[in-house]
Amino acid sequence: MASSEMMADGVCCSADELVGLYRRLARFPVPRSAHIRHQKKGKEKSWRNIYTEWTQRDVERGESVMFCRHYQVHGNSAIEMETNSEDEATELHGQLWRRVAPSGSQTAILRKVPTKGGDDKNFLEVWSQSCKETCVDLLGLDKHGKVYDDDHFGCLSWSHSEKHLLYVAERRVPKAPSLFGSAVTSRTDGDECPPKGDKFVFQKDWGEGLVGKINGVLCVLDIQSCTVKILEGVPHGVCPGQALWACGDEGVLFVGWYRDPWPLGLKYCSNRRSDLFFLNFETETCEVLGSGGGSVWAPRLSPDGRHLAFLRALAGSTHGQCAELRLIEWESKVQKVIVDIVNQPADAFAFPGLFAFSLPYRCWASDSRRLLCHTAWRSKQVLVVLDTETGVVNRLTTGGSWRLLDVDGKDLVIAASSSPNTPWTLSVGLLPARGAEGSMIWLSLDAAQPFAEIEWMVIPLQPPPAEDNQAYPGIKYEAILLAPSPSAMQKFPLVVYPHGGPHSVFSTEWMTYPAMLCLVRCVVLLVNYRGSCGFGQDSISSLLGNIGTQDVLDVQRAVEAACQRDDVDVRNIFLLGGSHGGFLGCHLIGQFPERFRACVLRNPVIDLPSLAIVSDIPDWASVESGQEYDGTCALSEELLGAMRSKSPIVHASKIVTPTLLLVGQEDKRVPCSQATALYRLLLARGTPARMVLYPEDNHSLAKVDVEADAFLNIILWFGKHLLQPPLWSLALDPPSHPRT
Repeated sequence: MASSEMMADGVCCSADELVGLYRRLARFPVPRSAHIRHQKKGKEKSWRNIYTEWTQRDVERGESVMFCRHYQVHGNSAIEMETNSEDEATELHGQLWRRVAPSGSQTAILRKVPTKGGDDKNFLEVWSQSCKETCVDLLGLDKHGKVYDDDHFGCLSWSHSEKHLLYVAERRVPKAPSLFGSAVTSRTDGDECPPKGDKFVFQKDWGEGLVGKINGVLCVLDIQSCTVKILEGVPHGVCPGQALWACGDEGVLFVGWYRDPWPLGLKYCSNRRSDLFFLNFETETCEVLGSGGGSVWAPRLSPDGRHLAFLRALAGSTHGQCAELRLIEWESKVQKVIVDIVNQPADAFAFPGLFAFSLPYRCWASDSRRLLCHTAWRSKQVLVVLDTETGVVNRLTTGGSWRLLDVDGKDLVIAASSSPNTPWTLSVGLLPARGAEGSMIWLSLDAAQPFAEIEWMVIPLQPPPAEDNQAYPGIKYEAILLAPSPSAMQKFPLVVYPHGGPHSVFSTEWMTYPAMLCLVRCVVLLVNYRGSCGFGQDSISSLLGNIGTQDVLDVQRAVEAACQRDDVDVRNIFLLGGSHGGFLGCHLIGQFPERFRACVLRNPVIDLPSLAIVSDIPDWASVESGQEYDGTCALSEELLGAMRSKSPIVHASKIVTPTLLLVGQEDKRVPCSQATALYRLLLARGTPARMVLYPEDNHSLAKVDVEADAFLNIILWFGKHLLQPPLWSLALDPPSHPRT
């Protein structure tokens, strides 16, 4: 069969048709942020402007673009609210951060502007409602390096006086002189130059997704004088981020991650040792507010300035843990746990604990008592409101999955929602009074029509007694199933898709790859095996030391459950997975070599002992193998043996399943040497194999051109290895599904 075609029941689906499908689905945007502002009083009704930002794939340009849309909300109560779109979408160029001043009268924008020489410039702009008031070339001031624009360290925060802006940038390090240059030992600006011979000294950054970020500094822009000051007093060996102004601008609050002795990879890892710090301007001291040796993130001050909320988990354990919500009473600095860790929820409807890895910039209710956030709740992402006095958690949403975007000073909430067959849309609602949160009414800002060709459901699963974890018994798990709308006597290929992590989760939200697979007439099974987020801390802990067995058997049980459906062609079962999902895919084709027709692995974990040496998170292999990580000594024979026994490469000699490897050459998390090792073994054994290497992408393989190419390769690989005759036909003319 030609690589550009798939044959099924006389229907030819060419690569061009697949590209057309990708183009159609790629245009559905994803909401990035929102801000409610400018509440004004009219003659009869109050009204608010809502500014929203979205990202969208631009296939022709091969990049992700960002645009904004404006809405208006009228009305004084949930019952009488009305909405309308104020204008059409407008593309934004180079915007990294956007933050509205507390009064709403000014907006700060951090912008990246490319230059002819190839180096980007960072401009910090201040806009009034009528024009750009201030524009500062931050790098031109030569106070620091590039500004941090990531979600881990980055921030842009207005002072309460609205005279200063706070952000984080890379510390400026003077270039070391050449060994053969003149003996310059100091600079006229007072900075000491590194000694000769230090020109090529290695500096460790924060790993995957944070390459080039080594040691940040807190920076303050004086808007009137257009000068930048570097805040001194941050403890040595601490990298600051997520900073905000303390009440009354008496100082700065920030999260500080400890670099010493070695900064482990931070992205997707909420288990890195960090503390909450208060840099006091009056006393010129930096106080640790205390996390108890844990990992903290997302500090948020209440509107009245009396309480500081933040999230905390254990440091040095697994990523993706259940988190605590903690509260500091600002005057007394007394700290207490508001929402504790939930080990195992009582039932499928009970709160499973906080699995929230970020908080919106504004998430407090106007009463300074309740806090809103989104969190994984089994296989859904839901909005919850947390009472910081009683610790009571109330759920605000049902159906699909939700993300909180903003809460204004009058308790108007804006959130985004979607489902596996419905792209993202926005809704607003007024937060009811305490105790009545269950009556919250949502009003849609823009409707997205569901794809009639896709049906979905959540399948509850439980391991049989022989596979129950004796240390953590009774843990259940789930799978999300997407299926083509049924037709009489039709059977479809099954694509099994376990998530990566392993401590992450598939939510019932719009995801491009599963939707595309369903539209080419596949049943798609997204497996949230034991160890996934959103099912309580015990589920997370149960997987430690059991990777390669417990998770593999969970996926296989999910496959067996799906195969009971009348619309599944049991002769055509395929595997797709990335990172730890690739680890599981490789295990499955090794442990069940005759079960799967073909397999696609994206940046897969293949061999834990070698991964522990080359990955930016070397602790991962030890912890997931059930061992403690010790960075002070070489791996012991015992630990190496434990890692090797759990590695899918031990089953490589049994693999006969045709395997496609999709690999990012710049991957720091699971370097491409992992996939290369498997590829070499498969070729040596004569197993059909193909490896596609993307030279400028990393672990996520999220660049638009890479994602598009990967999708095409996945479909063509599965199509090439179909056992005929299945029903394998592209939904050639899916409806346009315009937003209304």
